[in-house]
Amino acid sequence: MNYGNILTDLGKTEDARNLYSLYLQKNPEGEEVLSALKILERNITSNIGSPQKSYDKLWETKLNDHAWLKNDGKGRVEYCADFLKTHNRIGQGAKILDIGCGRGTLAHYLDPEVCLYGIDISEKAISEAGKVYKQADVVDQPFQGGLIIHWI
Repeated sequence: MNYGNILTDLGKTEDARNLYSLYLQKNPEGEEVLSALKILERNITSNIGSPQKSYDKLWETKLNDHAWLKNDGKGRVEYCADFLKTHNRIGQGAKILDIGCGRGTLAHYLDPEVCLYGIDISEKAISEAGKVYKQADVVDQPFQGGLIIHWI
């Protein structure tokens, strides 16, 4: 049961479904597992349990939180930008692919001449990143054996 919940939380709903089904074949009386399987099926049908949907909801919250927006990128993104600048990784005609670009915060820390491309799983975040990146696209297949990119 716990392993099925973990798989579900990771967005591996098909694996969770298979695990629950196998358990029920051997233990048809497993009401708790049957209940979990029914909830999983409802979530799959309504797409509630998808990572993209959860991430979009998170971004909706972030984009409406003025305190968060004010501090976005302080620390981690600043460090990355400073590293790129300090180690001369950004020269004339530099192109950067920002994987997991969120709302495009990196653009605010780099020279506007840098050609930035971004990908993220959140449509809400990408709608903001598209305002500051040369191109920003939603990637629709995260977390399944790595990031699968159908882009450029």
